Amino acid sequence: MPAQNESNFNELLTLAHPGRLVGGAYAPSAWRRLLSSVKPLMSARTRFKTLKLVLRQPLTLASLFVSICALGLTVYQARTTDYHNRLSVLPQLQFSQVADPSGKSIEIFVENNGLGPARINGIEAYIVDDFVRFESELDWSVLAPKLKAVGVSIAEATGTTFPLRTFIRAQEKVLLLRVPTSSPEEQTVVKAGLNKLSLGFCYCSLYGDCFHVAVKSRDQSNEGTCRYDGTVKLFGSRYRVKTPWAQSLDSSTTHGY
Repeated sequence: MPAQNESNFNELLTLAHPGRLVGGAYAPSAWRRLLSSVKPLMSARTRFKTLKLVLRQPLTLASLFVSICALGLTVYQARTTDYHNRLSVLPQLQFSQVADPSGKSIEIFVENNGLGPARINGIEAYIVDDFVRFESELDWSVLAPKLKAVGVSIAEATGTTFPLRTFIRAQEKVLLLRVPTSSPEEQTVVKAGLNKLSLGFCYCSLYGDCFHVAVKSRDQSNEGTCRYDGTVKLFGSRYRVKTPWAQSLDSSTTHGY
């Protein structure tokens, strides 16, 4: 070891273990192993400066380490709390079709079975393969001729005009359509026709987590569906635009689809 480096090394050992040097040149085996392990990574002068810093300022380095750990824990707790808050107001819409047991009517409902209100951002419908997207509200007069083509007349029906940006409260059930029928036989025919109707709603929670629900799952290649609003297409896949640090809920985890 060069004379200058040996002098620096002995000074370092004096700082760490005063009184343990023999003849001013003896190094304990632990320090020899330490230096030999870091020797390939840094020069002798760099090793000396690094170890000297650690020995002279242990409290400063320990405080820095604790501060970094505390910062990481704070960020983790904040994200965990935000995730819990999002789950606590999570909406979950579901469509249902109810046939009167006496054969007098068939009704279509949408119900919010979630924990928080759902804000409706998009309404669409398929009748067989005919796609319709409503720009301002659910308008049954637009669907009337298409339903008539599959054997369902809604001239005497009661339909709810459902505007966009309307909220459905938690546990609220909303009637969308009631079709009167005169007999169980007619009810069976109307039910078969309504089974060809697939309504779809796009909705968001109070935190802006957005989801899509439909009576029947459809081909997702339709670019006009509201489920692709706010997304970009890259390499054949759709991605929702958001800031890198933003947190959002995944419908495959929260809703199972």
